[in-house]
Amino acid sequence: MGQADRDDEAARARERATIAALFASADSLRDAAIARAQCPPRFILEAAKTMARHLGMPDRRRQELVPSMAFWQAYLASALARNPAIFAEARSRFPSSYEVVRSAVAEMGSHRQVVFVVFHMAAMPLIAAFLALAVTEIHGRRGHVLLSPQNAARLQVESGRWVLDVSNVISADAAGLRRLVSGLRAGTITRLLVLPDGPQRPAGAGTRMLTKISSTVAFKTGLLSRILAMGIPMRPLTHKWEEDALALRWHPFLDQAGASGGTATDDAISRVASLIEELLECHPEQWLNWSAASLRA
Repeated sequence: MGQADRDDEAARARERATIAALFASADSLRDAAIARAQCPPRFILEAAKTMARHLGMPDRRRQELVPSMAFWQAYLASALARNPAIFAEARSRFPSSYEVVRSAVAEMGSHRQVVFVVFHMAAMPLIAAFLALAVTEIHGRRGHVLLSPQNAARLQVESGRWVLDVSNVISADAAGLRRLVSGLRAGTITRLLVLPDGPQRPAGAGTRMLTKISSTVAFKTGLLSRILAMGIPMRPLTHKWEEDALALRWHPFLDQAGASGGTATDDAISRVASLIEELLECHPEQWLNWSAASLRA
């Protein structure tokens, strides 16, 4: 075994140890919560009902997924929030996953602007940290991240302030979106993270239904379409938790996704829809947005 192989194995071992400790902390929080309340948090139970309703999921399957949904979305999230240093130390704690992100960011270094398209799955805060740290390491300056107003507001608490230390945050309200579009056009925003998966009930123009999995779930397409119209490269990164690992996968730039007979923008939006559908087909319990008011209504 060469030195590079030994280094890779050491990195994988370090990451496995980090994940094992993180999962053990989440298990401890789960056991304590169940001992008190004898059931998962109410918001998880309601999210599971929403998931089952929109996906046409049998009640038995919904009940099977409730424990894992509670683990990924409540107890693991709490474990991460109790240890915000894990985000600042992501390079050393998750060296294998970080390298997957860093190497791709480096390969895209020749692009004047790039928009990273990420999704609201359970590991999303860690993926945001990987990207923010990689952009700073490669380019020597902080990138930008677009967050919903409610998520931007959460950055004022201790568990969320790390985001402000590594990224320039733009709130997706009217003023923030104007600032975003202006910065993209002027070229002052060069590396941007967006999370396009809504959710939204289908409402005609400006939304795209996830037809392969549901006729009642869609995502907003307006911002994606505007960025694509500017000719700015957009590259998706999907992620999911596995039993003892974090699986990351970079996908082709959206304008390289291949034509399906429509316009380039239509093809790109369809590709984003396909990626969300693939994630929800495999791991609907890890999707963070089932509790959104727009889906509960």
